[in-house]
Amino acid sequence: MNTSITALLTGTLLIAGCGTLQDSRLNPGNWFGNSTETKVEAPVEVSNPLIPETTDEGVFSKKPEEDNSSLITTVSTLRIERTSIGAIISVEGLPTRLGAHSVELRPVEDPAEGVLELEFRVEYPTQATPAGNVQARTVRAAYSVSNQDLDNVRLIRVIAAENVRETRRR
Repeated sequence: MNTSITALLTGTLLIAGCGTLQDSRLNPGNWFGNSTETKVEAPVEVSNPLIPETTDEGVFSKKPEEDNSSLITTVSTLRIERTSIGAIISVEGLPTRLGAHSVELRPVEDPAEGVLELEFRVEYPTQATPAGNVQARTVRAAYSVSNQDLDNVRLIRVIAAENVRETRRR
């Protein structure tokens, strides 16, 4: 009888103690908080159109594919979902008009230390399309990150043409 009461009390205390881990840094579900929105500064291009670009293309070399994608207009939501092998970065955005396709999150080269920057890019049809309503224009993209890549990341930032969404590690 005493053994069962002792086991019951011990089990109750252990289960009650698990509630304190809910807001702890040990809980992987708390590693990234909610995303916040920041405004984008206009980029400054430093190129001289009078200087020709030199290429080392031979007669049989294949020309690189032209990138027709552009930054999406706005990023509306950013969510980080933990997985057993890392995380999935889920993003929703609004393009300027209907028909946006080839949606992707592309990593930015040479980001700041501890920052994972992703550009939210889409391609638009060549023919004119109507603007449409918000529900019809909404597009979604996801990007998978491994635990090794997440080890040094403290900030995840998704860049659009008019805004930036970011979330920090807690």
